[in-house]
Amino acid sequence: MASKRPDSHQCCAVFSCIAFPPLGIFALVHSILTYRAWSKGKYGDAFDHSRQAYSFAWWAIAIFLAFVAYRVFIDGPGWEIFNVFNW
Repeated sequence: MASKRPDSHQCCAVFSCIAFPPLGIFALVHSILTYRAWSKGKYGDAFDHSRQAYSFAWWAIAIFLAFVAYRVFIDGPGWEIFNVFNW
């Protein structure tokens, strides 16, 4: 029997849902399923969902950061997009 509830990575899942929704939604679903599986006594499933939520969330964040880096350094005008006051 497991002694400690696995981390659901819910905060990371919510951020990844904002950053890159296609994978972020999967992270959020697995985050919620972590709690449900733990409360039903399915400890192995809870740990599996925790691991999947973590993986989906960080892949979503990595894709988001890669997209931002591409837009800033390769495709876009560089750091000028952050110049809000046109200085």
